[in-house]
Amino acid sequence: MLHVHVSTDDDQLFDGIARALPEAEYRVQRANCPADLPPVGLESEGAILVLDFAGSDDTAAAEARWERWRDVGNESLGKLACGLEGRAEIRAQLVRAGVDGFLDGEPASAEWWEQWLLAVGRLSRCLRVRDEREARLSAFVRHSVFGYVEIGLDGRLTFVNDRAAEIFGYRANEVTGYHFTEFLDPSEAGRATSELQRLLTEDSRGPFEYKAQSRGGQVIYVAVSGQRLMRGGEAVGYQCNLLDVTERRRAREALRRNAQRDRAILGQAMDAFLLVGMDGQLLEVNEKAAEIFGIGADDLLKMHAHDLDVEHSISEAKARIERIKTEGSHRFESRARRADGAIIDIEVSAEHVEWRDGGQVVFAFVRDVTQRNERERQLRHSEARLRALLTHQPDLVALLDREGVVSFVNRGTAAGEPESFLGRRAFDFAHPDFVPLCRNAIEETFRTGEVQSVEMLDVFGVWWLARIVPLDSNDTGSEVLMIATDITERRRAREAVQSERKLLRELLDLQERDRRLIAYEIHDGVAQKLTATLYQLQAAQAAAEKAHGDAKSFTPAIQLLTDSIAEVRRLIGGLRPPILDELGIVAALDYLVAEYDRDYSLQITMEHDLSHDRLASALESNLFRIVQESLTNACRHSHSQKVAIRLWQADKMLRLEVEDWGVGFDPEEVPVSQFGLRGIRERARLLGGSAEVFSRPGEGTRIVVNLPLIVPPPASAP
Repeated sequence: MLHVHVSTDDDQLFDGIARALPEAEYRVQRANCPADLPPVGLESEGAILVLDFAGSDDTAAAEARWERWRDVGNESLGKLACGLEGRAEIRAQLVRAGVDGFLDGEPASAEWWEQWLLAVGRLSRCLRVRDEREARLSAFVRHSVFGYVEIGLDGRLTFVNDRAAEIFGYRANEVTGYHFTEFLDPSEAGRATSELQRLLTEDSRGPFEYKAQSRGGQVIYVAVSGQRLMRGGEAVGYQCNLLDVTERRRAREALRRNAQRDRAILGQAMDAFLLVGMDGQLLEVNEKAAEIFGIGADDLLKMHAHDLDVEHSISEAKARIERIKTEGSHRFESRARRADGAIIDIEVSAEHVEWRDGGQVVFAFVRDVTQRNERERQLRHSEARLRALLTHQPDLVALLDREGVVSFVNRGTAAGEPESFLGRRAFDFAHPDFVPLCRNAIEETFRTGEVQSVEMLDVFGVWWLARIVPLDSNDTGSEVLMIATDITERRRAREAVQSERKLLRELLDLQERDRRLIAYEIHDGVAQKLTATLYQLQAAQAAAEKAHGDAKSFTPAIQLLTDSIAEVRRLIGGLRPPILDELGIVAALDYLVAEYDRDYSLQITMEHDLSHDRLASALESNLFRIVQESLTNACRHSHSQKVAIRLWQADKMLRLEVEDWGVGFDPEEVPVSQFGLRGIRERARLLGGSAEVFSRPGEGTRIVVNLPLIVPPPASAP
């Protein structure tokens, strides 16, 4: 069935064309552009398109209509145009657009129908022949033992036969549409693209071999040859034949490697090669032999093996050849004399082999080991020096394997002399409580390749800081180096400092308790009595004024008592503000801010974010004193009009910041006699925290204190 698509506005003409073509062979459809047709119209075996431009002088419109048909891209699309007699410019443009022929004369005239039937018949036969040829070619291509692909100008695969897809481990429909370089090794993409583009200017190229990858990731090699793919007189892409040459390439590579190996062994090897007869005569030598012995190859072939050996006699040399024959092979070291008289150390690896025509020879490979032996002597000397240095090293240095077994130790300890450690496990000398810790440190060093440090106690009561050092950068090593330092005295000093710090904390706590007791005693004793006396005087003043009308004599005494009570309350607040015990640190700091704001007329702000209502008493007391000292310094020395206090909790730490924007100072130049900042640092240190002072002249001051969070134990149930 041949499909005919007619583009015309003349119904009579369309009906005449439809009647003129037998229905058994032709199917006539009406369409002005591809969009008007059902899919079968463009997927048919062949199609003839007839367009009627009669009465149209619009060249642009004609071109536009033909462009739409040309874009269909159907190879089996034949094209006829009619009604363009005398319009040479449109004809020329339509020829470039792929029009196969023109029908002249008046449409539907006898002459026109004659031209029409002849043209349709001719195109029908041509299309059928072309379709049959393309079908045969397509069948050949699809089932060929060679790979065949068509590639668009954009590099994407437009057609792939089964064999081409099979080479890469795919089915044909799985690779169509992909860019051809996606199946090549990335290193080949540039070369392949360049070679493909050259086909646009050359008839054919190749074959070229490319490294590629199959679906499973295996490396394969493909031979490619190609040429331009032409359609309608234009190059629309490339068509390439592919051949899997992986096995051929491997065989070629194997032959090449074998040849290179033979040349390397017998030609440019680092070892000399000697082919020795059973009588000791040198039969063949390589260039390396001439280089090692300093004798030309021709001169060497005139010599016997014993002529080169300076350590063994002729009889000993012959006896060695017999030994090689008996044992099959032999490896030994000797010394040889070069042509210039120099004596060199040589290492010989010899093997007895059956040779041509049933003869027997010895293959001998000779290596000059003079420099190696010299390096080994230097290494032994270096090791001796290193051992001497390690022997006098104050630290204990030992080599341990994965099980902790000692293979070397530089000196003895309280456990005995160095020899008593060898072959024993280092864990045997560790206190039982520290054995798991030591074992884990060794395992981590082998696993991570990183230095591990551990403090441990041995069975003799000595404390050690042991550093486990890897000798290799990965876990393939068999030994690690342990460097252990006796830190017994250091630990005792540290414990003494910790004990002193604990004592100082206890003294501070005791001092705070004394301050609190004195404050309570003043409050409950002196303050209460002064207050009662004030009330008595005020009552007497009222009675005198009622009786006599004048009580001014009481006024000085009442004022004196009022000032005394205020001073006593200030002293109580300085010793231990009651609000600290009653409501906690936040309320106490609010009280402190109000006091300083009143006395110094400063703008003091406080921000806090604590998840606990109360902290340990010692922590609250020291926080209060640190803030008190910081505010005192800011008020007396900074000349700042603003001070900010920030207190918050971060995980298990408390952070306090007191900042002003005053004149600042250099913390390094503060006299030792001024205890304020030192007191802040010491209080923080005694609580296990730290205090830092950040300040520079003209830039204000910021005090940052970090303290471990300590909360009071929960109250026991009644």
